[in-house]
Amino acid sequence: MTKLEKFLAIAGFFGFVILMPHLLVIFEISEPQKFLNQYLGSLADPSVLLLVGSCLILLAIIFGGGETIGATFLGLFMGFVLLSTSVEVGFMLWLKNLMSQTLLTSNFHLNYVVGISTILLGLALSYIPRISFKALSILILLVPMLFIGVSQAAGLFQ
Repeated sequence: MTKLEKFLAIAGFFGFVILMPHLLVIFEISEPQKFLNQYLGSLADPSVLLLVGSCLILLAIIFGGGETIGATFLGLFMGFVLLSTSVEVGFMLWLKNLMSQTLLTSNFHLNYVVGISTILLGLALSYIPRISFKALSILILLVPMLFIGVSQAAGLFQ
């Protein structure tokens, strides 16, 4: 692993750390978000943190490790779609409005948690050297949506 890859892996890890304050707010631990709001002001808005964190993770994906880049891109894509429904991202408001109209995806806190898990799943699957794109698509795109659907139908995480 070169120095650039190490640096970008650390940047990707920092991207996940940036996503954590809003996740903690979902679990009713709001002190880190209040701390960031106090010292960073509008830069601590969850939408800004989501965009910055996603960009850092994307840099780590493009220039970093992993055997298959398809898994990491699918994970980041699906994760960003789910995460953007939980926070106010201006160019994704149409999707949030659309997803709020369906029972399947109307629990935005669950979408955030599953979105972060989907990114991690994509990164984990990228280290499997011989996995088909069809299997990746099923695991990264369908399994999280099935989990959200079953959770919503069973009334979990309300």
